[in-house]
Amino acid sequence: MEHTLALQKIINVWFTDISQSQDIKDYCTEHFHKKPKYIVGGNPRESPSEEDCPFIVVMNDNKLEGEGLDTYTYSAVIVWAISNTAMIVDGTEQPFGGYPEADTITLKGAVEVDELGQLIYEVVAKCAIDHGYPLSKVEYDLSPKASFPQFVGYMRIETEIEPTMGEILDY
Repeated sequence: MEHTLALQKIINVWFTDISQSQDIKDYCTEHFHKKPKYIVGGNPRESPSEEDCPFIVVMNDNKLEGEGLDTYTYSAVIVWAISNTAMIVDGTEQPFGGYPEADTITLKGAVEVDELGQLIYEVVAKCAIDHGYPLSKVEYDLSPKASFPQFVGYMRIETEIEPTMGEILDY
């Protein structure tokens, strides 16, 4: 019988670790005053709203298996979003607005979306290592994809498993 592993099984393990991460919950509570909303699967035509922020969506991407392959590849997509109108203007937090005399302006949400994404990445990377199949590739993107004041991050992650004759694949 050909070796195969349901992609959803891997996704469920990663999702469980993300949703149980105290570091992620603490970060969101400290920065957004609420815990994140966790979602398995996604609807690209109707993403969660600003009121749902912060949220983390874990979705199946693809898998590559077959008798002619020495290594099988499994991938998932993780999308997260936060909402924040605050700005750091010349080192001081200010509400969103025009500051024509400012030397430096940082959109606070642009920083926070990366910080939250890094926490998510670290949780999944540790989970993958704990299961004996470290992440083999991570594409991490914070390019603007949402309307202000939402900031969205996107991560496509892969892990590889080398099947062994007679072994039942499990994760």
